[in-house]
Amino acid sequence: MSVKSALFGFIDNTGLAEVFQRKPHDSRAARKPLLLGIENARKQFTQTPRILKAPNRWWKVNNGVVALTVKIKGDTFDINGVATNHMPEDRFEEFLAQFKQAVEAGEFDEELANKSNGDAKVVITKAEKSTGLDIVGGRTSRGSISPEAAKARGLKAAESRARNRAARASGAAKS
Repeated sequence: MSVKSALFGFIDNTGLAEVFQRKPHDSRAARKPLLLGIENARKQFTQTPRILKAPNRWWKVNNGVVALTVKIKGDTFDINGVATNHMPEDRFEEFLAQFKQAVEAGEFDEELANKSNGDAKVVITKAEKSTGLDIVGGRTSRGSISPEAAKARGLKAAESRARNRAARASGAAKS
């Protein structure tokens, strides 16, 4: 190998030219919209009555589960490699507090720096099991709801099955 061809091994005019043109990253400025959004989500969630229709709201609640989609400047911000994350409603405030601490500590700086650049390197760690509600595959497991809620859900399902059977029976009787 000649010295000239060895020199060409150092050069990357396609990928590095784009990186060279970027403005230097200011991690403190990049954290501000994320921290503001976390604070807004906390206020909306904890306010009584709860604000269900707010502009740019990141969360929705259904059946005791919160679906969180973080958006920064119109783009989703993936957490744990996913755009929408689900968690138990009663642990959402705790999540927001820890999320805020992680952002302030700079744990999301690399993701914020590489947002929209396509070169983020995100390490996804295995989630720890909680002592409260267990999330399995993005959904709460059967044993994670209260016995009263499970009984109410079972009664509602039984009523629905009875209505469906009656509808089928009346349709078969007419034929």
